[in-house]
Amino acid sequence: MTATVSDLINELKTIGYDLYLEGENLRYRFTALTEPPKERVILLLDTLKRNKGEVAEYLTFKDKPIPFNTLWGMFKDSLKRVDNPFMDDEAWGRIMKTPKYRQVWDRLNDIQLDCMKGRASLGEYQDTLKEWQRVVKELSNVNNCKDSFI
Repeated sequence: MTATVSDLINELKTIGYDLYLEGENLRYRFTALTEPPKERVILLLDTLKRNKGEVAEYLTFKDKPIPFNTLWGMFKDSLKRVDNPFMDDEAWGRIMKTPKYRQVWDRLNDIQLDCMKGRASLGEYQDTLKEWQRVVKELSNVNNCKDSFI
């Protein structure tokens, strides 16, 4: 049934929900902009709850550390995507001092360490990198920078 659990979790993600373990409890959160049909969500969540053991096993990471070089390569690639020709060292310095940036940077570092210890997945690292990219792009916006740093 692991394939079925995998399919159900992927379908839940496709319609905008993130499913994760918090201790021994299954938790979910809505992450999309538009809500899917409630009937479908309820059916998926009920099925996943009935198979909680298999879902927990699927969501639990098997202590497989991810090498630093893998994570570093992903970070360098994401850095290229946020490269802004108008951002100099001074602009980067201002961005890095904002609480919003510090928060996402700290989360990225925590996930990176967890990945190297086998306690987090590559998917979690990728999601956190995307959030980091979004924050950097938002803060590097010229109008936003003026509002944030004056």
